[in-house]
Amino acid sequence: TEEEGAKNLLELVWRLNHASPAQRGLDLSVAGVTEEEEKAFKKVITDNVESQLFDGVKPRPEEQIELELRKHYEPGRVTKLMLHNKMDGKIQEYLVSISQFLPLMFFGRGTRGWWAAMKDESGEWVSAFLKDTWREKTAKLSDEGHTHSELSALSQKGVIPRMLGCGDVKVEEDVSFRE
Repeated sequence: TEEEGAKNLLELVWRLNHASPAQRGLDLSVAGVTEEEEKAFKKVITDNVESQLFDGVKPRPEEQIELELRKHYEPGRVTKLMLHNKMDGKIQEYLVSISQFLPLMFFGRGTRGWWAAMKDESGEWVSAFLKDTWREKTAKLSDEGHTHSELSALSQKGVIPRMLGCGDVKVEEDVSFRE
């Protein structure tokens, strides 16, 4: 009836008004960036492109650097991802722009990778590669951070890239709705 519809609508509006952002479905592990953070991201990625592809090339190939930069950075589309780092228990922020899809190199559902900027121990922005994978939590599978640590301990120095952190997206609260 019309009266039931109105009652349901009022209840919906009341619940939305009293719900937290997480209960409304907002992803709290993602945020926008400041102008300064976007500039820092662009510089880190530009420096990374230059050192990996054009180290020592004189004169500096500006057009080629800009072409490569566009594969990893789109102006105005930089995002901050917040992860709970299991290595130190802190929240680590990563700035990312364009995901790189490498299906033959990674395992898992929905795997994406980004060249990212993150702050190191001294507070300086540094380059990192952030891998994002949706995974099932099962007792049989250890997480990739644990596997990486074990492989690093068994390998010769410099064979396996250094892991800066591992963990899950930041979750601040229980998102279930209770009356």
